[in-house]
Amino acid sequence: MAQHLSSRNPSGLRTTLRGLAAVATALALASCTPSGSPSPNPTTPGAIGSTGASSSPSPSQLPTTPPATNDRPAPDASVTADLTISVVAKPGAKATETRLLCSGKTAKPDSTVPIADEACALVEAHPAYLFPATKNTAQACTEQYGGPATATIKGTVRGKTVDLSLSRSDGCRINQWTALGPLLGEAGANV
Repeated sequence: MAQHLSSRNPSGLRTTLRGLAAVATALALASCTPSGSPSPNPTTPGAIGSTGASSSPSPSQLPTTPPATNDRPAPDASVTADLTISVVAKPGAKATETRLLCSGKTAKPDSTVPIADEACALVEAHPAYLFPATKNTAQACTEQYGGPATATIKGTVRGKTVDLSLSRSDGCRINQWTALGPLLGEAGANV
């Protein structure tokens, strides 16, 4: 048909092409829905301009992967601290993991830290313990060894991300471990 139009009336071909371009533009704009929901697939049989050939999907048509949930319920707005504490007594040992959920100084029922109310009171009164300044290399720490135990505390406190690693490798680190004792629970005390 395009050859037929071009041989008789070249301006008719241009008009037809402009019309097809306008339809294609309208379809492209229609697929950009503000709601983020997928728009109809223009290659569906019977769709305007469908050739039956597949086309690459628009970004709104691509499947999305839901974020990882770690099998946790959605956070409660009253939660001021949500921390996962992992303690390893010695290299190669299985980690003991607990969770602390606080609303101010009060532990939420889902907390598994043994003395959760005391741990929440500590976090509320001294959040800086979870956000230590960069290690001062000039700081003198006693050269003593408190054992091979290590711990990590990860999560959030009042919207700030916590990612803290603990050990008992010198006097300063032992003091830090002791100060955070209520969060480390029995696993941290029995090292």
